[in-house]
Amino acid sequence: MFYLGTHQPHWLRLPQFRDVPLFISRNRLTGYKTFPQAVGRWAMDSGGFTELKDHGRWRTTAPEYVADVRRITAGVGA
Repeated sequence: MFYLGTHQPHWLRLPQFRDVPLFISRNRLTGYKTFPQAVGRWAMDSGGFTELKDHGRWRTTAPEYVADVRRITAGVGA
């Protein structure tokens, strides 16, 4: 299955993307307090490449990363 990579997290809630699996970066989702509710399939990109490219190291600990993933997936759903 192909997932369309996008930097637009709000696409998760749009009906026109219901049948388009979306691939959204964790970096784009971490700032949300209220997440867009997914109407279709989606997957989260770790954002690791950008983290290393921009900062040269991991700034997030493993427990912080896991907490982010749990919070985001619980908020976005689907």
